[in-house]
Amino acid sequence: MANVPPHNTDAEESLIGAMLLNKTALEIGLERIEWSDFYTPRYGEYFRAAQELHQEGWPVDAVSVAAKLGGESSNLLTLMGNAPSSAHCASMARIIKDTSLLRQLIAVCSDIGQLAWESDDPKDVLDTANKLLAEVAN
Repeated sequence: MANVPPHNTDAEESLIGAMLLNKTALEIGLERIEWSDFYTPRYGEYFRAAQELHQEGWPVDAVSVAAKLGGESSNLLTLMGNAPSSAHCASMARIIKDTSLLRQLIAVCSDIGQLAWESDDPKDVLDTANKLLAEVAN
């Protein structure tokens, strides 16, 4: 069985649902994470659509997000119906961000390992490793 990258689908679903239900949850989500932090591509698309709608001054709800994406709102309505209290959206965003950082670190470490296998100059590998890790840290 292959290793599955760190992620938390429950947190992703809960945050999207909460963001569609509550403006405070929406603002916290938009402030703390990016669409690329989502492991599940569909949830990243929902997040990006909500972000664009918010920036354009449109209401953010299941119908408007679905319309923005050219689809139906049934899955979004399900996420809203299953969302826990929006009071926990900051912790959900933190979980999503933390697992995203872990995935980024895994990718960087893989790149560094490959570079070390292919390089004869450890100083170049260390310089590149430091740059890559600094990018993740920022």
